[in-house]
Amino acid sequence: MSTPDGVTEVERAPATPWEVSPASAPNATAPSGAPTRAPRRARRLVTVVLGVGLVVAAAVAAYLVWDDEHYVRTDNAAVAGDVVSVSSVAAGKLLTWNAYVGQTVRAGTLLGAIRVEGAAVPGAPATYVDVKAPAAGVVVQSTAVAGQLVSPGVPLAVVADVADLWVTANVSEQDVHRLRVGQRVDVSVDAIPGVRIAGQVEAIAQATQSTFSILPTSNTGGQFTKVGQLVPVRIRLDPEAMAAGLAVGESAEVTIHVQ
Repeated sequence: MSTPDGVTEVERAPATPWEVSPASAPNATAPSGAPTRAPRRARRLVTVVLGVGLVVAAAVAAYLVWDDEHYVRTDNAAVAGDVVSVSSVAAGKLLTWNAYVGQTVRAGTLLGAIRVEGAAVPGAPATYVDVKAPAAGVVVQSTAVAGQLVSPGVPLAVVADVADLWVTANVSEQDVHRLRVGQRVDVSVDAIPGVRIAGQVEAIAQATQSTFSILPTSNTGGQFTKVGQLVPVRIRLDPEAMAAGLAVGESAEVTIHVQ
């Protein structure tokens, strides 16, 4: 087609519906410098997690410091009590034996009888010696059997006074200076889970536990390895604890209130 100016105009075919002008076509790729939403959210999430972690760590650290200032804890503890051996007072044959584990006895309770042959004078009649409980308590061990031969001083049974028990806790020498007689104590016994027994510090030993061992620690050579020492602490239990059925030797954990 020619225009009035004589310029020939090239005819163009009508645009099809699927053709899009270059100006209106969407950008295939975003500019490299433009931030996206996903990295922003990720950074925010990391910041929140780190912030929460720091707060929790600070709270835990503060609690540990506070707990260390107010309490002395140890699981190196056990229930203790007066334990007495029942022994033969003469040599002879154990005729009868009535003691059994778990038996409650009083001081002077008859447990058995020993026949002692008259050795000083040939043909002299035998005498009989009674075996009695030396103290009140519960029989926790019985090794004697009727008919056996016994000798003076040989243990036949063991009686424990379970009506008057306490806890012996071995406390580190680094913490013992913080303890005072009369301080309140919380005791947990492994045999009675979930039960807290009240008590108080009754006595603090003036010697370490290793002092009474068969082979006490000593530095007799040129080499020395420092070993942390433990100091026994006696904890008196409240009278109500005796009704809990504690046994001598049971493991315990103690928490001593030092502030």
